[in-house]
Amino acid sequence: MTDTKEPSKLGKTQRQHLVARLIESQVIANQQALVDHLAAEGVVATQATVSRDLEDLGAIKVRMPGGESAYAIPALPKEQRAPEDHLRRVFGDWVVEVATSDNLVVIR
Repeated sequence: MTDTKEPSKLGKTQRQHLVARLIESQVIANQQALVDHLAAEGVVATQATVSRDLEDLGAIKVRMPGGESAYAIPALPKEQRAPEDHLRRVFGDWVVEVATSDNLVVIR
């Protein structure tokens, strides 16, 4: 008898919750390590899926005390850490023209 779990597919939200829990409890140095940890939990995921999950969760690489790097999820949501990324996307989609005149900026 083995201790491995039967592979299963979780929904996105459930998988991301598990990814966040693994990142908080383990040192995850790269995406393949995360895929392996998920497999040990019985969850089937590809590197591409893990990459998207890390992006959605706002995970970043941090330097650990021993010098190695690992994924972490900051306390602040991604939108509060870097709102300019969101603004760039919105402006790119909706702004047609930006014009200035003295102390005025007109956004069309």
